[in-house]
Amino acid sequence: MGGVPNSWHVTGDAADYVGTTPQALRAYYGPGAKIIDEGDHLHVQARGLNAPYYGKRGTRGLWRR
Repeated sequence: MGGVPNSWHVTGDAADYVGTTPQALRAYYGPGAKIIDEGDHLHVQARGLNAPYYGKRGTRGLWRR
């Protein structure tokens, strides 16, 4: 993820995965998630995903204790 300003990653509505399958991600996230095979990783996006973001634009979406 290159830190694109309007990226779904920045809002916590997307995450990238390696070492899993689209079927496993579909079972976990359900039918409302969009799953895109990017070649070297799987990109999942859905409103309300609340995925943490680590990148050039800061860190967001982490659990704070």
